Amino acid sequence: MRRGIIGLVFCAWTVVTPPASGETLYGADGAQGNPSKLYTLDPASGAVLSTLGAIGFAVTGLAIHPATRVMYGATANAGMNNPRSLITIDKSTGSGSLVGPFLLPGGFQTLADLTFTKDGTLYGLGSLDGQLYTVNLASGAATMVGGSGVGPPAGGGLAADPCDTIHVAPNSDQGLLFTLDRTTGAASPGPQLNGSSGNPLSAMAYSSAGTLYAALLDNSPTPATASLVTIDTLTGDIALRGPTVDRLDAIVFDGQFASPNPSLTINLNRQAVGPGGLVQASLTAANPGGAGAVDLYFVILVPPATSSQLACPGGDAAVFLADAFSTVLVECVSTAPVPSFEPLFRNVCLPAGLPPTTVPNFFSLPWPPGVPAGTYTFAVLTTPAMAFAHGTIDITAFSSAALEASP
Repeated sequence: MRRGIIGLVFCAWTVVTPPASGETLYGADGAQGNPSKLYTLDPASGAVLSTLGAIGFAVTGLAIHPATRVMYGATANAGMNNPRSLITIDKSTGSGSLVGPFLLPGGFQTLADLTFTKDGTLYGLGSLDGQLYTVNLASGAATMVGGSGVGPPAGGGLAADPCDTIHVAPNSDQGLLFTLDRTTGAASPGPQLNGSSGNPLSAMAYSSAGTLYAALLDNSPTPATASLVTIDTLTGDIALRGPTVDRLDAIVFDGQFASPNPSLTINLNRQAVGPGGLVQASLTAANPGGAGAVDLYFVILVPPATSSQLACPGGDAAVFLADAFSTVLVECVSTAPVPSFEPLFRNVCLPAGLPPTTVPNFFSLPWPPGVPAGTYTFAVLTTPAMAFAHGTIDITAFSSAALEASP
């Protein structure tokens, strides 16, 4: 068996599109401890479209809950009112309301930026220690996930993409872009950013189309000046959108990521096989919908004679090829608990607008002697990430091909 490099093929595609029509980009000007106002900004140019009102706090991070659509903010270290705390913000008036303090270690430390993942977990980056934290929405208390390894941030822009991958730009527009593991907090270095200013990226946010925006802040003048930029997470390219409101230290889009709409097609190189014959499978995947994370399963459904040999007397044996082809699991599908079904690849990020993409030699196997005759069905399917693990049967794409085996 050979492992298909499906992850690399998918990651090679990226589609950059403008924000969805009607999507609002909000910003808050909390740098240098400034009592913030809430603004709407033009994603194309960075220009201020409207001033919604005074927040009543110096704000250094913004995030909107994916289900309730409530806007949350992190207050700055230097703010006069309730520094280092979680607040909610009225998106119509800009008025902020205190939730509670972060209670971060080290005393004089706040969360440099905030971001939600699709499950409604709020994350933040420590402004002094550079660690990843989760935040209790009821109390504001922050809990360390683990050591990120990015060091004390100079800017600390943080944003989760449509696949719930958390990106952080801890330093300047010439530093590295990192990803952070949501479970351990561990950092993985990504591309070198190719900005020219050397100024910090004070905030980041994804549009619903999957484009990463950032606030580039120059703290040398008073007030600090800012620009709106976009970042290519594959190459590190930074593109200037334009100058924006002074002291911009927090941004967030009030949009929702489009759901993925994957399709799969599996093809075999032959319809019949005997001992020693080479069976090869190709896999074609497409996703005309939005970006999203899926689990990919590869299953061989076997005939009743083989099923009995595999300790499934009901004739319902299925062979799961799991863990990137490193594990083979046999399940009696009518009685096995759904969480026991293991994927071939877990948490595969499908880009938005993925065109039909083929892995020609996704799987190959010389047919072994002694295998009972009958019909063997090779099937591939996707579920939302972790759906089976949580006991949810939600199959978003399916394809199969039959093989007749002879002794």
